[in-house]
Amino acid sequence: MKLKLTLDNKPKHSDVATGVAWSTADTIFSLGDDHQLLQWNLAKNETTKVTDVSSELFPTGMQWPPKNGLVGGVGGNVRKGTELLLVTAADGHFHLLGRGGRAEKSVQAHKGAVLCGQWNWDGSELLTSGEDGCLRIWSRSGMLRSTLAQAPEPIYAAAWAPDNLAVIYAIGPSLVIKPTVPNTKTVQWKGHEGVILCLSWSPTSKLIVSGGEDCRYKVWDSMGRSLFSSGLHNHPITSVAWAPGGDLFSVGSFNILRVCDRYGWSHCLEKLKTGSIYSMHWGADSTQFGCATSSGHVFLASVIERAVSWGTYEAVLKARRTVVVTEFSGNTQDRLEFRDRVIKMSMDYGYLVCVTISQLYIYNVNNVNTPMVTELRENNSISLILQAPNHFVLCGGLSVTIWNYDGKQIGTVKWGGMRGEMMNRENVTTSTDVVAFIDHSDPKVVRLFDTSSGKPLPELKMKSDLKQIALARDNYPGSTERQLAILDNNLDLITVVIRKFGAPVEPQRLTTMVSSLTWHNQAPMLAVIRDGRLRIYYFPQILYVDGALLDYTWEDRDLADLGRQPEILTYESNRVSIRKPDGVLIVGTASPFMAHLHQHAMLGKFPEARRICRYVNSKLVWGVMAGLASWKQDLSLAEICYSELQLYDKVMFVQDIKENGADEPTRNALLAILSGNVQEAENILMHSGRIENAIELNVNCCKWDRAIELSTKHNLLLNLVLSARKEYLEEINAKESNQLYIDMAKKHPSAGKSKRSTQNKKKKSAGTEQRQAPQMEEDPSNPVASTSKASIIHSSNIGGGDAGLRPKSKPHPVEPRSLSPDPADEDLEMELQLKGKFKELELEQDFY
Repeated sequence: MKLKLTLDNKPKHSDVATGVAWSTADTIFSLGDDHQLLQWNLAKNETTKVTDVSSELFPTGMQWPPKNGLVGGVGGNVRKGTELLLVTAADGHFHLLGRGGRAEKSVQAHKGAVLCGQWNWDGSELLTSGEDGCLRIWSRSGMLRSTLAQAPEPIYAAAWAPDNLAVIYAIGPSLVIKPTVPNTKTVQWKGHEGVILCLSWSPTSKLIVSGGEDCRYKVWDSMGRSLFSSGLHNHPITSVAWAPGGDLFSVGSFNILRVCDRYGWSHCLEKLKTGSIYSMHWGADSTQFGCATSSGHVFLASVIERAVSWGTYEAVLKARRTVVVTEFSGNTQDRLEFRDRVIKMSMDYGYLVCVTISQLYIYNVNNVNTPMVTELRENNSISLILQAPNHFVLCGGLSVTIWNYDGKQIGTVKWGGMRGEMMNRENVTTSTDVVAFIDHSDPKVVRLFDTSSGKPLPELKMKSDLKQIALARDNYPGSTERQLAILDNNLDLITVVIRKFGAPVEPQRLTTMVSSLTWHNQAPMLAVIRDGRLRIYYFPQILYVDGALLDYTWEDRDLADLGRQPEILTYESNRVSIRKPDGVLIVGTASPFMAHLHQHAMLGKFPEARRICRYVNSKLVWGVMAGLASWKQDLSLAEICYSELQLYDKVMFVQDIKENGADEPTRNALLAILSGNVQEAENILMHSGRIENAIELNVNCCKWDRAIELSTKHNLLLNLVLSARKEYLEEINAKESNQLYIDMAKKHPSAGKSKRSTQNKKKKSAGTEQRQAPQMEEDPSNPVASTSKASIIHSSNIGGGDAGLRPKSKPHPVEPRSLSPDPADEDLEMELQLKGKFKELELEQDFY
């Protein structure tokens, strides 16, 4: 990455230039102590004087309201003719100027100079701070709304929070975050060793950068935690500014200009001869920014030599209108020239997508000579391109559009309060069939849309504010489910399965203390940075298949010290690329076999997957394969995998599923019980009309309220429920306290005697004290009810849930059944090994 500077030999301002503000894609305004308001047309390289302001006005800063702001909140609008330029002055006034330079409003704001002025992110309010130590909020029309702070010393810098509900300002060497809502806690910390002169708060990354007289710039998160501190410069830091995309920020000092990434690492350094840089402002596309200096120069800095890559292809922006595509294996190079300035590029899935100010170019990397070209709406600034195998998404401006690679727009995404300029790769993600967004107006909500039409899908509502979302990138034919990884502000990692038909399933927490995550580029495998270490989850969906196998499906990889804020860049093949905070790139390795296991499982090639498992022969591989086999309902392979993991209770349960799950509803219910999802098993039984089996399931899982509810509602198995409840209370030596059961027992006194009581009386009369397990009523004609010991009764102990509440009788030994032979094996060596393990194991099962 490099900077290309456009700097005139002679400054246009005859005195200090103190303010620069971006208006449209190629237009900026500047103002200086020479009282001239200048307009710069970057496309034509022309400079015109708009007006001469009052000779008594010495500006300290200027800003146009945000281009995509919504005045008055959601549903409002800002007309081009009513946009007002905010100008702060050294005489204590701030002025609101029209586009022609005419003063619409002048307000006495402070005693002494107004040191800082800024519009909020929707353009409905503005803040000012001054030498009198006051921090004030004003309406768009210039009416005072509140005085947030009164400090004993000047406030040189202030900025709005991304949600407009707080303001950060500097008091000497300290930073203070002051909420605009009354009676809310204020956060304050010491940021620098000297007076803080400038700061900026990114609405996209939500990070803060500050600079001061101690000649350092620092990066903070929204809680005041330090993320980066620069080295010592020769002169104080006079200006800082975030790019709208949130991935870059610029730093200005005396004759020094830097561009850094979000973690503080410097990508570009330019040594100038323009004096101190007093003001900087980025364009909406995050590709260029303007600077105003003490020498009167106003210059443009463009970010070039940005690179994107895919496989052996790389595309580099060599100039503002030139892209060079290189293919390394064939050592070929193509030079692409564009009519307008290129603002965004992306390369993935064999396509290069380039966006200019007014056009969209789509290239097939195998033939870059014949692109698809489409005209875009004027001034629709694109801030993000996301690609999927069959489409790509353009984010930015007033809407989000979905395109196919033939250049046809296939959908538009829009909702109330959407802010396209705040979208980045952390809060937007896409896959072959779904695109997901974190709602900026409510960060707890994930909005989902169908990529084929742009129609909204059922949204997700989480408990905490969200930090990052990512959809799995696998693209297997016939897949109707998609995994979504969610990272909240508490650093908890949550997974959700998004279904093509129907609502998403219940979210499950995968782990905690996660700072960065990335999906594998082909398989549903997840790489995360957890507590400073690299961890690979080879099958995160195991939480919805069999949560007991989770610890068999991940591993930590030993790497060198990753620093405080490492970031995972890519996860391809078995390589995980990580960038440390100091800019060093390191590569971690994962298991090379797991992607092949996923591919074989999704394509139904289980014999090939089994051979890989036998070759590697590790618990990690067997655990992942057990989950995949159970998910794809290959129970023979799942049986072998569970036995290799020595989970023999699971083996016996799988055997019972194979024997008793002849029909699909029964099989699905038993598999739901295997995964521990008793509620889903009940829903399956209820939808298939097997109400009696649903009642028995709740009885054996000790869900007594649900059992009696179903029994009384459908007038079925009431005696069974009451007698089972009676036996349960006798087991734990407790009295009935549930009023519903007390009332039902009075109505049905014949059910008051449990079978256990009758059996105990017979044993006492025979002189024996041995207790036996009660025999539940079963319908032998029903395959679910006749699964006795495994399908429903035994399953509650397999899957978890409420089953642990049920007491156990004295266990008795069980003769294990033989495993099903492996048809793909010519010899039965594997089967004999498993039989030997069973014979050596004294397995005791509770069939109660």
